[in-house]
Amino acid sequence: MGRLLGYHVTYKVVKVADERVDSEEMATMTVDGPDVLHTEITGLKSYSSYVVQVAGFTSKGNGLLSVEVTGDTCRCPAVFNTNWAELPPYVTKSVHSQSPQGIIGSFVEEMLLDSCGVCKAHGHTFLNFNTNGKGGAAHKTTLNEVILDVNNKTAISFPTAISFPVTGAMDDDKFQRYYVFVPMVESPGIAFITVGQKDGSKNIVISTLLKYLPLHLFCLMMAFVAGTIIWALETTRDDGFAHSFIKGAFEGFWISFTSMTTVGYGDKVLVGFWSRLFAVAWILAGLVVASVLTGALAASLTFYTIEKDVMLYGSKVTALTDSPAHRLGVRRNALIRPRGTLQEAYKSLGQGEVNGLLLDAYIAGSHSIKDLFDQQLRVKEVIKLPKGFGVVLSGEAMRLQKRVRDYIRNNAGLITKMIENSTTPLQQPEKSEAEERTTKLFSVESLLFHEVLFALLQALGAAVLCGLVLEAIHKLRARRKNALPEGHGRARLMAQRNEMLKTVQNFHESFRQLYLDLTYKSVQEFRNFEEERNRRKQSRKNT
Repeated sequence: MGRLLGYHVTYKVVKVADERVDSEEMATMTVDGPDVLHTEITGLKSYSSYVVQVAGFTSKGNGLLSVEVTGDTCRCPAVFNTNWAELPPYVTKSVHSQSPQGIIGSFVEEMLLDSCGVCKAHGHTFLNFNTNGKGGAAHKTTLNEVILDVNNKTAISFPTAISFPVTGAMDDDKFQRYYVFVPMVESPGIAFITVGQKDGSKNIVISTLLKYLPLHLFCLMMAFVAGTIIWALETTRDDGFAHSFIKGAFEGFWISFTSMTTVGYGDKVLVGFWSRLFAVAWILAGLVVASVLTGALAASLTFYTIEKDVMLYGSKVTALTDSPAHRLGVRRNALIRPRGTLQEAYKSLGQGEVNGLLLDAYIAGSHSIKDLFDQQLRVKEVIKLPKGFGVVLSGEAMRLQKRVRDYIRNNAGLITKMIENSTTPLQQPEKSEAEERTTKLFSVESLLFHEVLFALLQALGAAVLCGLVLEAIHKLRARRKNALPEGHGRARLMAQRNEMLKTVQNFHESFRQLYLDLTYKSVQEFRNFEEERNRRKQSRKNT
């Protein structure tokens, strides 16, 4: 048979990821030397089962094959690199460790370690969250960078195991046809967020008054013309209005304006027939003019409460680049302005560059981005989408998809609990935006009310202070007048007092003398009257 020269080791894969493979061909490795009893087969697939047979060979040919021996390779290599981006609450960056946290981030490491198991050669697989499979940074700034990194087809030959978070349909199992997509969390929908209008009630009222200033002037002009006619009709009477045009026309304007506004103070009364007849016609016309002005002001304020209502169609909105919200905005014909990060999106919304923000509802309710919210932000609607966030397995990690899916299914309760702890359910407002604007415009909490109240309190305080000062000055002057001055002033005051006393006494004496004279004359007249009456009675008796 010849001298033993070495061995032929034949092997083939029969299972990959616990799935039987029948089409694999046998591979052969030659081991030279009859004394070599140990060898290492390289280039084997991970997470695979191989059958191995050995046959010695001589110069005459191969000997008989040994009995088949089955061996399993490690499920995972010693190191798996990653590719990830921060997106609260799905993935957050920890300040205490290099491992990402969040609904997805906190499960990634344990999920892969559980799926990989313990290898006899290198032990547990190490997940590298700092470096990706191409030697670059694993931590990306935006989701779009993560997707672009995954989309590079050459990544299949590099040990980048997992990329997250990545969006896709909940029933998808492939990502870009080359990679394995494993959904972990179903999105509750896309929230359409707008910025509530700031309290601009002051500007609104002022702008409305200025807008209808010509109408105000028109009403005043009509009242002045009517007042002039009333003055012309009443000035023919001596007890009517003033004959002066300036004074009389103003009086006519006053009564015309008070009649138009139905106030009617009653300080002026029309007496003439023609003026009263004209007043009836003017009151009817004035009511119409005043109603037109009032209706225009009310309509302008009412229009303000509804004209600002933002709808998705045709509005300028922002969203995260290449996210489901981005694609939804495109499908709804919104003028989409995508941004790479949440900070940039909220900044665009806050600075008024866009009218709304499309964002995953869990992201909008995340505890980690509460500081990005402003109290004026409100959710217009939540649009349901059959989308979710998950992980993309690439390279050798693709063979772990069954174990990864089983792990997610077995830990669905923990994922739900993580969602509850990481998010706050979005509450739809009880009032519509129009109702809130209407309430804010005339509310005691509005800026206009506070400014007017502050101005009135200042005016009231100034009026009370001025009144107290004037009252003090008045009392001080009265006290000085009542006080008797000394020296020359006192003598002059006494002289004035004596002169006035003398005048009063003279008046008293004159009045007393006049009273006595009148009394005497009255008595004399009464006596003469009695004597004449008696004389006439006696004369009638004698006749």
